[in-house]
Amino acid sequence: MVPEESSGAMEIDSQTGQLQRTGEWVMIDNRPVRAFQTSSASAELIPDRTLLIHDSFSWFAMAQMPLFFEELTMANLYNTFDTPWLAEGVRDAERIMIEMGEEYVWDYVHAGTPFVAKVIDGVSNTLPSVAIPADGLVEKGKIHAVGDGGDSWTIDDKSGSLEFSAPSGAADRRLLIFDVTTPQETVAQMFDGTDGDFPVESVQQQAIPAGTHPVVFDMTSRGPRFRLEPGKEGGVEISNVRIIDITVGTPPNDASPMDAGRTDAGRTDAGRADSGSADPGTTDAGPDALGSNDDRPVSPTLADDTAHDGTAR
Repeated sequence: MVPEESSGAMEIDSQTGQLQRTGEWVMIDNRPVRAFQTSSASAELIPDRTLLIHDSFSWFAMAQMPLFFEELTMANLYNTFDTPWLAEGVRDAERIMIEMGEEYVWDYVHAGTPFVAKVIDGVSNTLPSVAIPADGLVEKGKIHAVGDGGDSWTIDDKSGSLEFSAPSGAADRRLLIFDVTTPQETVAQMFDGTDGDFPVESVQQQAIPAGTHPVVFDMTSRGPRFRLEPGKEGGVEISNVRIIDITVGTPPNDASPMDAGRTDAGRTDAGRADSGSADPGTTDAGPDALGSNDDRPVSPTLADDTAHDGTAR
């Protein structure tokens, strides 16, 4: 939505010296997820499917951002960070970008958050993983294995836990990831230390709502022994338990997606509204019923492929 006449939305009160609002806040778009496609006869675009998880900075650039990408899905962080859709969106993308300019960014991006768990879950099928080492694996309390795959357990009460060792070898980043299915809200936690000694200050915790959700705990530079307590109540099941080692490195010189589509002058004609070379279309990837930025949906879902005109404003 664009105002017909531009006017300041804030002013300094002459009596109090305070900054006060004088008009309604204008939102360009308030859907949780929007998907765009752009075609060009001459301008080079950033190829393939890109997912941009963003806050309000990119939200207000929604009229310009799609002009640089063949396919761009823009997901509002605050609407999608704790939804099943996020892992699916990550899994479907060829490229993932995260834009967060808020001062409380670290509240969302440490290993114990649902946001990080779902992003890692989305890319985990592309990363090598191993099962918990059977050597030294101990089931404590009321916990029993499900099936014979060695990666699923159910606890009968809060006493159920697993004690295990880290795999041999070092890793730049080592993560424990698994799915938790719980009939009610619970808390999963993991401790690390030595045999029989797991200091309380080593605990990592993640609150888990009812349902099935991925959980990630950080094993980097911890251990060598770990104790996983999947939940506070009986009936909690963990499945697909695995350990992922991530190697941190730099991409090849020619692998930067942001260099694609740039001219020697440092920008692409696809971003010029008057060039006529880019033809963006947009699809609502979440219906209006999902709500605005203040209405956090349970799960955004993809709508149909009906295209809408999208032009730079």
